[in-house]
Amino acid sequence: MGLTTGNDTIVAPSSGSTVYATAATLNAGDSLTGGTGTDVLEFVGSGAFHVDQLTSFTGFESIRLNNATSSYAN
Repeated sequence: MGLTTGNDTIVAPSSGSTVYATAATLNAGDSLTGGTGTDVLEFVGSGAFHVDQLTSFTGFESIRLNNATSSYAN
């Protein structure tokens, strides 16, 4: 599942899930809650990813960065 440019509320299923975000779709109004399975937040592309500014971020076991561009990501 992927985030939108609006405020998203994601509650992962118990089987686990991967949530995809770009710098444009990850925003302070997002609330991400992992389930009992393995949950991954995957950043795609370049830009600044501010997990520390999310409304809620809990229960995710892994954060990945997939930046196939020549631009920076942080």
